Amino acid sequence: MDASYEARGVLVSSRGGVLSTATDVARWLQMLLLNGQHPETNERVVPAAIIHQVATGIMGWRLPSVEGARRASLSE
Repeated sequence: MDASYEARGVLVSSRGGVLSTATDVARWLQMLLLNGQHPETNERVVPAAIIHQVATGIMGWRLPSVEGARRASLSE
């Protein structure tokens, strides 16, 4: 977060959401587009495999009871 906000004491609770600046969000989005590399330093800050996994929406777990219930309701 921009240091000038902290110096002035202008911080507001986000109530569980994301509290950021437009600059920080832009940097975060650039990092996602660069597959985990920091846009200014080119340092890898998130493994590319993690970026790919999150981008595909496949998180690697299954809930058999929910899937079974869904199949059962569809077959009725």
